[in-house]
Amino acid sequence: MILRDNEIVLRSAKTIRKDWEASFEKMTEQGDDALLDVDEIEWAW
Repeated sequence: MILRDNEIVLRSAKTIRKDWEASFEKMTEQGDDALLDVDEIEWAW
């Protein structure tokens, strides 16, 4: 997002989701990629 001459210019990101693949691979290696079963979570209200 750029402000130029009293206009707001929106542009897409140059690299969408940059480095996501490497991050997901690291999560898998660390065992941090399991889905959470929200039915088993004890919620505190």
